[in-house]
Amino acid sequence: MTDWLARATTSIATTAANADSRKARRWRVHFPKLAPVEVWFTPEATQAEALAACQGAIDAKPLHDVPKRRPTVVEADELRELLGKRLGKSSCSAEPSSG
Repeated sequence: MTDWLARATTSIATTAANADSRKARRWRVHFPKLAPVEVWFTPEATQAEALAACQGAIDAKPLHDVPKRRPTVVEADELRELLGKRLGKSSCSAEPSSG
């Protein structure tokens, strides 16, 4: 096997292993000749666990949770303040500091 092919094969295998170990609560599970279905797991499951739980499944893709609402003004301000402290700034304002 040529060197580039060996590196590519290793990279693909590593990517597949990392994807398989990722856990998610919601999975879109695909079956042959059927529409995909959304399946929820508690506790979160890996792709291998999702496929094992759904007999006949041929693929499963993680579905990431989407926030159901926008933060309130107070929550947004608090988050900006926390991020500013974490980044070592007093605030996250867009105005440049005057030296």
